[in-house]
Amino acid sequence: MAKTKELFKDVRDKIVDLHKAGMGYKTIGKQLGEKHDPTNKLLYAKDIAQYKQEVRAYYKQVRDQPPISSAEFKEFLHKESKKHENEFNESAALQ
Repeated sequence: MAKTKELFKDVRDKIVDLHKAGMGYKTIGKQLGEKHDPTNKLLYAKDIAQYKQEVRAYYKQVRDQPPISSAEFKEFLHKESKKHENEFNESAALQ
C-alpha cells in the first residue's frame, strides 16, 4: 500500500491531468468520487489548519504593533511611492 504522501501525490497528479484535459472542478470531483468539493479543497485539505494558524499569527502581529501617526503613515507612503515611481507604465495601463 502507498504511503499517505505518495497517495496524496497520486491524487494531486490525477487532478492536474484532468484539469489539463479541460475538466472543471465538479467533473474532476466526480471522476475522483468526491461530492462537490472544489479541487483546491482536495489538494490542500491537510494544510488548511496550518494556514489558518499562520493567518491568525500574522494578524496578531499586525494587531500588536504600536500605532503610528497619520503623518508617519503619509511619510511612509510617500517614500514607497518615490521608490517605485519609474515602475508604472502609464501607456500599458491605458490600453
